[in-house]
Amino acid sequence: MTHGDLQPCNIIVDSERTVRIVGIVDWELGGAYPEYWEYVQALSGSSFMTMKEGDDWYLYLPEAGIGKFFEEFAMYHLIGRMVG
Repeated sequence: MTHGDLQPCNIIVDSERTVRIVGIVDWELGGAYPEYWEYVQALSGSSFMTMKEGDDWYLYLPEAGIGKFFEEFAMYHLIGRMVG
């Protein structure tokens, strides 16, 4: 099962004493998808490919949780650029 839209704006964090995740919201895109899908979707809103200053979201994605599927991400990113 995947969240389908794992982005910083969908993660609720409590930073009062230490930074900890207290919730994940916006599950409408969640479902049973191929193993690489969470990785592809998590990076889709990131400026990973353009390396925008201040956008370090991709550095915090847990490889143990979503895997590392750069080839699949690159393929979907290129397809998106061609049709979008």
